[in-house]
Amino acid sequence: MDSAAEIVDTTGFPDGITIYIQCDDTLLQKTGWKLKKRPDQSIVFNISGKNVTLGKCVIETYNANGQLLKTIDSETNQMDDSQDGTDRNKLVEELFLNHITFNAYEATTLTFG
Repeated sequence: MDSAAEIVDTTGFPDGITIYIQCDDTLLQKTGWKLKKRPDQSIVFNISGKNVTLGKCVIETYNANGQLLKTIDSETNQMDDSQDGTDRNKLVEELFLNHITFNAYEATTLTFG
């Protein structure tokens, strides 16, 4: 995790694995932080703290050759293609939502930025 650049880059790890990242919400609360991942990597953010804030982010998926496949921006809710709503929602679920978990295990308050 490169907090100076506000980027979490897991593209150096193999596809098809689960990656656990221990963190607090310092990086994740900033609007515009970026996650760069491979398509079949599952990412689990274990976030410590009682009051957790999750900011809006950009998620990018890359193939094994480093080629950008898809991007979604949670702030604008836009993906880098012209899919109709149904196909787009299915792609968002398959490529992003099914592979990213935010585990705020101590949180009593969870805020979305």
